[in-house]
Amino acid sequence: MITVPESVRSSKARAIDDYIQQHNDATVKDSKRPYELNGLRKDLQVYRLPLSSLIYNIRNGRFAAELREHEATLARRLEPEKLDDALEIESLLLKDSLKAEFLRDDIKRVGQMDPGVITDDGAIIDGNRRVAVLRRLHEETGEARFTYFEAARLPFDVSAKDLWNIEAGIQLSVDLQASYGPINELMKIKEGIECGHSPRQVALVLGGENNEDTVAQKLDRLKLIESYLGYIGKDYKYSEAERKVEHFIDLQNIMRRRDWKEMPAAEKSRMLTAAFELIRCGVAHLRIREMSKLVKDKDARREFVNNVKEKGGAPVNQPIPEKELADVSIEDEIREIKEVISTPPTQDKQSDATQEEAEEENGQALPEPTQSKKQALEDILDDAVEKADAKEKRKRPAQMLSRVKNTLETLLELDRNDLQQARKEIKKVAQLAERLLDKIGE
Repeated sequence: MITVPESVRSSKARAIDDYIQQHNDATVKDSKRPYELNGLRKDLQVYRLPLSSLIYNIRNGRFAAELREHEATLARRLEPEKLDDALEIESLLLKDSLKAEFLRDDIKRVGQMDPGVITDDGAIIDGNRRVAVLRRLHEETGEARFTYFEAARLPFDVSAKDLWNIEAGIQLSVDLQASYGPINELMKIKEGIECGHSPRQVALVLGGENNEDTVAQKLDRLKLIESYLGYIGKDYKYSEAERKVEHFIDLQNIMRRRDWKEMPAAEKSRMLTAAFELIRCGVAHLRIREMSKLVKDKDARREFVNNVKEKGGAPVNQPIPEKELADVSIEDEIREIKEVISTPPTQDKQSDATQEEAEEENGQALPEPTQSKKQALEDILDDAVEKADAKEKRKRPAQMLSRVKNTLETLLELDRNDLQQARKEIKKVAQLAERLLDKIGE
């Protein structure tokens, strides 16, 4: 029984209470689902409730990226309590026609098999797409059986942490991550941190190969993706990056290198701008990896970013103030470049703005890249990598001999008796050195 004061509970929660009390068949007999709440197991009763008492809730779920992108297009926040907005959300839920059709046929044939999860006032935590399918089935058939949904009901005072644990545990289990979508997974992880979990706690809920470090990397990846969307002038349009996540993983790997961390901040900004332009123009993610060779070579990377800007026609962005950053996190780097490129508007700003105002605030999207632009950028990258490789090869003899020199100096510190045992090997080394000198003489 819920014992909180009625005055602090919503009218929808009280309406659900009234429905349960007035309908004996609302309580599904012998059906409870166990959940961890406040560190303890709690078996929650499953109820059979009319769809009219439920509210779509995809802001933090499997469709969070799609919702945010759609709201950015509309330049306002969708309110699921309103019929027109609920229909907009329903369309998003059923956008994947293949999955929707499969679920529709399944529910039509055997009905709802597994209960969903709702909050005290009917917000759907698990089961949004099933409810959307049920509503469509009722519209098509008129059958009353499609006007009800079975769900475990969470208590009024469920904490934000417990709510995230339940959502993530259901939606982001290892078996379901593939269908969840890589960017929605990143957004769900960010939400877990924002509700008060540590990266370690988030990793424990997600399971699989996740750990504290991988969670931190995924949070940085989302920042990098959002910075890219700001660069191309398409804030919150996550679909623009959905198929490019591998590019950002490769870019992250470059940004974790010591050579990158030792670069001046202004050069990091220029390299990121160049990388973003390559990604925008459709260069394969394996080509992004090749930029790691440029990070080592100051001259090569400077020539590369200049050519991307001049020959490749990349938009000109003023670099951030020149300063050395001995050891900087990706989060700090993204914050720096976002100050240069753009700062995405807050959701509140977009809610109050018209579409025209939102476009003016965000800046115009960059023109669509052409095949010739992509080829020009690939040629620039090829040229830069070839020059960096050639320079690296020229350095190799000196580098190898430097290692030999260090080894010989160490050997000189040994006693004569110790060296006597390696007399033959030392003579061979001396002979090889003579042959090298003869080759130079030629």
